[in-house]
Amino acid sequence: MICVVVVEAEHAVQHWRWRLIEDLYHHFEDHDDDWDDRSPGGCTHGIPPDVPATLDPRPLATALTPILAGRAADGFTPTRSVTTLAAVPKTVVWVDGGDEIVAHLDSLSAKILDGAVVMSLDLEDDTTGRAPVVVRFAVSSATDDGDLIAATDEVAGGHPAFAARWGPAVQNAAWAALLGLAQEHATARGRAPQGISAVAGAVRLHLEAPVDLTRVAK
Repeated sequence: MICVVVVEAEHAVQHWRWRLIEDLYHHFEDHDDDWDDRSPGGCTHGIPPDVPATLDPRPLATALTPILAGRAADGFTPTRSVTTLAAVPKTVVWVDGGDEIVAHLDSLSAKILDGAVVMSLDLEDDTTGRAPVVVRFAVSSATDDGDLIAATDEVAGGHPAFAARWGPAVQNAAWAALLGLAQEHATARGRAPQGISAVAGAVRLHLEAPVDLTRVAK
């Protein structure tokens, strides 16, 4: 079965900037690493300020990884700025309802089909060991248009135990990260994000058309 995930852009921006998923917290092993530099000219989430409009699978995974890392559960905000991805933690611990899981962020991979984005992320615990969870998002396949709505599987793919327990968390985090990337791309251009599409092996980030306020006033 397919369920539809609808996320408003404004809500999503606030969502991923503070906490990717309600009741899902992220812990850093080293609080000294600050890869979120919002100073003028700095790098946001370790991503170059000019996020391109088109991303192939490998650059997409690289850009999404620091967004997925989130922020420490205790709200700690580091002060030392780092403008490379070297400071992004390779693993984080997600805690939900008393359960914990290690997310191997350095394992994130993406595959892009016409109208679909597929991502795989390795999780690990003491019982199951390490295994992937695979999530899919059906998006627009248009080259010049898209929206901020996606459809995803009711149950994620990959290891059955991890998919059943942590699949929704991975789905929500991955989609919030994609929306965050779209927002980064739009903000750098003084615009608002319009949508995300997948075509010809690449994700495309679309911007809302600028509004001519002089024409509106007339």
